[in-house]
Amino acid sequence: MAKIRRIYLQGGEITLVSAEGASGAPGKQLESVVAACRAALAEEGLSNVDVALSRLWMRDRESAAALNDERERLLRGEFRSASSSFFSRQRMSGEGVVAVEFYAVRPLDRATRRIVTFDPPRRYAHYLSVDDWLFLSGMAEEGDTMDAQFDKAFAQVQSALDLEGVTWADVCSASLFLQRGKAAPGWMLERFRLAAPVQPHVVTFEVVDELANTPKHLEIEVIARRKRS
Repeated sequence: MAKIRRIYLQGGEITLVSAEGASGAPGKQLESVVAACRAALAEEGLSNVDVALSRLWMRDRESAAALNDERERLLRGEFRSASSSFFSRQRMSGEGVVAVEFYAVRPLDRATRRIVTFDPPRRYAHYLSVDDWLFLSGMAEEGDTMDAQFDKAFAQVQSALDLEGVTWADVCSASLFLQRGKAAPGWMLERFRLAAPVQPHVVTFEVVDELANTPKHLEIEVIARRKRS
């Protein structure tokens, strides 16, 4: 069964639905948790296309390799959104190997929904824009040092904001993720504090086992809401 939370940011409402796998093959677990989340969205009067950001949590790389086909079918294509994915055993409360979080918004006009890709394209989108909302995928970049990785990831965040004419005063939430053992938690929080010209209303931080792409060790995820005129 999916859990439902409501998050209120800068006068707007986000519906967060989440579910965790219990048993069975990894692909079947993903299919089950996605179905549970979509059923919960439907109860809230929301549809698949209202999902603006999806997070995929996996226990380990072995289970991740076993759900590639289902991931492509269930989380990409017409259901594609901004996204992030991580490995974290601490996220699994039972024996499941996969968990999903969907962040959905109720737009005034669904026709405003736009997925913007990187140039050149990557497997995940750069960001999703709908109405006055902007949801960035988790930005993670390769670099020889942790400082270099942070600077490059932050630059991708800034690039998305600039493309959409959004300022840091419009950023309402930032989620920071750091691979365990790669740096002190305080280091990333301080780097973000110094880099962001305006601090978001909400900043969360989480240590994970690994990011999905092994050369990358930190990720910055941002939600913004443009001010209405």
